[in-house]
Amino acid sequence: TRYVDFLLPGIVLMGFFVNGLFGVPGAILFNRDRKVLRRYWVTPLSVPRYFAGFALGHLALCGIQFVLLYLLGRFGFGATVSFARPGAALTLLLAAVTFMAFGFLIASLARTANAGMATANVLNMPMMFLSGMFFPVGGLPAFLKAVVYANPVSYLVNGLRVSLGVESASFSPGLLIGVPLGWIALSVVVASRKLKWDVER
Repeated sequence: TRYVDFLLPGIVLMGFFVNGLFGVPGAILFNRDRKVLRRYWVTPLSVPRYFAGFALGHLALCGIQFVLLYLLGRFGFGATVSFARPGAALTLLLAAVTFMAFGFLIASLARTANAGMATANVLNMPMMFLSGMFFPVGGLPAFLKAVVYANPVSYLVNGLRVSLGVESASFSPGLLIGVPLGWIALSVVVASRKLKWDVER
């Protein structure tokens, strides 16, 4: 496997990850701190509709990122890997939802927008570099592998590469899907209980 074909899936997921880790809590927390969200709730807009619109916007942005990164990889660096596979499409969708949910988790735990961005910055590099996004992580020391196994990005990166045929499976099929779904469930539960819409509450 050429390195560009190995790297391109990781770069695509990096775009999704950064969008979820910084874009989601940033949009919510800065709007809350500026009291924009308070104005939403005096309109007919309901919370489910807000979430639906937010999710559609997030998925659309991920779609645009994917197209641009794929075109850059294909025509700029000569990547030959094809994403036109059902497994790859499902993994990309799972990744977009997982990272969006993780963004809501950060937003629910942070008291201010600055605290949310600080939390995202602390998590950003360890989660990216200890996931196999840019290089194989099989030779890492045991204490770092513990982070790899707890990191949802590790399973999404490996699952995407397996579906594209550029890497062998490092985890069982159940874990490749189950761990991201577990993080989604945890994020939804915490956000539903902890997320505050008004800065004065």
